[in-house]
Amino acid sequence: MTRGRDEYIFLYYTLSDGLHSVGRTQFLTQFTRRLPGVAYLLDIVAVSNVSRVTNVSVSETEYISDHCLLSAAVAVCLPQPVVNYTWRNIRNIDTALFEADLRKCVIFSELATSVDAYVDQLDSVLTALLDKHAPVRTTRRRPSKKISR
Repeated sequence: MTRGRDEYIFLYYTLSDGLHSVGRTQFLTQFTRRLPGVAYLLDIVAVSNVSRVTNVSVSETEYISDHCLLSAAVAVCLPQPVVNYTWRNIRNIDTALFEADLRKCVIFSELATSVDAYVDQLDSVLTALLDKHAPVRTTRRRPSKKISR
């Protein structure tokens, strides 16, 4: 039942050619399953970017399992987070128009009856005026890279 060396080499190269045809490289060259009198290359560690995988090894786990332990170091790049910034372009407000609109608002014509009502009135009036003269803008940016020397 033991496969011959020639059959193993044929299967290995057939597998390697198949993986290569889809842009992958097989890292394992040792048997990964061992039974009495039989050994198989049962597992595949195949990647498209060879430089991201290093230190691939197969270790026997005698008396624990008939499968070998596979280990490898894989370099993983996490995408940089995108940060949303919200802002108003206050520098470009036409101050004369802003002042004219402010003088026409309810703060001066309909006085609030309590401090809390006055604060709410100020908040709503000023927010509405800013939305008109300097609308909120949202910008998406990736954080700048840290400079290291």
